[in-house]
Amino acid sequence: MERSLPGPIAQQLRDLMHRNASMASVLNDISGTCGSMAGVAEQGTGRADHAWFTSFSGDIAVAAVATDDGRGVASPGDITRAIFEPLTS
Repeated sequence: MERSLPGPIAQQLRDLMHRNASMASVLNDISGTCGSMAGVAEQGTGRADHAWFTSFSGDIAVAAVATDDGRGVASPGDITRAIFEPLTS
């Protein structure tokens, strides 16, 4: 069964993700309208964090996770960019 968000809610989510992407340098040179959200899951003292980065450009969506990396959202952001670059240029 396919389910989708109601139009106004989907547009609010797109707008939020677009504002977030405009503040992140990861997607600066990606063509089209981009949106992104990112986060970090702390594991406790002395352990490297997990991080995630999810984004879209047009009808392409990408989500990446970096476990035990300790670089914050930089690693999954770099993965996302590497996927988008050849697809959107």
